Amino acid sequence: MLIAQRIIQKCSFLSNIQRGLLLLVIQSIYCCRSRVNFASMGRLGLVNEKTIRRYFQTPIEFIKVHRVVIDTVLPKELPGLRVIGFDPSFLQKSGSKTPGISKFWNGSAQRAEKGLEVSVAAVIDVTRRIALPLSIAQTCPPGTPRAQKPPMEQPVEPCLPLKRERTDAATKTKTPESDKQEPWLIEEYLRHIDHLRPHLTEREQHLVFDAYFAKKKIFDQCAIWNLFCITRLRCDANMKYLYTGESRPSGRGRQKVYDGKVIWGTPREEVFEQTVLYQFELITVQKKSGFSGTDILVCAGICAASREKH
Repeated sequence: MLIAQRIIQKCSFLSNIQRGLLLLVIQSIYCCRSRVNFASMGRLGLVNEKTIRRYFQTPIEFIKVHRVVIDTVLPKELPGLRVIGFDPSFLQKSGSKTPGISKFWNGSAQRAEKGLEVSVAAVIDVTRRIALPLSIAQTCPPGTPRAQKPPMEQPVEPCLPLKRERTDAATKTKTPESDKQEPWLIEEYLRHIDHLRPHLTEREQHLVFDAYFAKKKIFDQCAIWNLFCITRLRCDANMKYLYTGESRPSGRGRQKVYDGKVIWGTPREEVFEQTVLYQFELITVQKKSGFSGTDILVCAGICAASREKH
């Protein structure tokens, strides 16, 4: 608790009462052996239950508190590679009265379930393998009280209307539930990223996502914010080669734009450069992509041993 006390004393944006109550709440959470709530913390006798309830009604910018913790553990002058990890987390919750409850993707069950979702942004020190949380925000569906957030400074184009769920006759697969919620979900994630941007340092400009965030809207908005995205493509990603040949002088129809689909098993040598790293063969390309003219670096790993078998 001495470390927590020294860190809280550095939070000059908090009043003396807020510092003392925050430290007492942390002590109560550590000492509470039952379910953590206002009543359980009040039974410990450190703080009255009504005092804790009034304290939680006063908003505190915890992102600033997390920034002080990160700067204490990982000083800015400390060398090393740092990135920002961003990923949603699902919380099971029953009932219908909780604000923000809806259907979200549960990675453990591999399906959309009813509950709550929070998006977490953490500062990752790659050299020391340390991850410290920077910002945690609840994902609020449209219509919830917490969804009334200020707009982004540089908003992207409005979302397209949702498409109806359809079934592919060949594969008999339905559109995932997360894809139907995609427009407002992406807006919520971008609002969270826009909220934490002022608290990032010059060395923390690379965002690491999973395959769900490999979307044009996120790439375009991060390019406007001068942020770099590190992610992997989805298994159903449809990438095509750009046509670089001569334009047709005349005739009906539009000019040729694409020159075939990218097949990762047999990439074109004139576009991709191949390098071998341990047992994996990396193919990389840097060119003008279809993401609004943004220069992206595509890296795909192909196991050399499995390629020899096939």
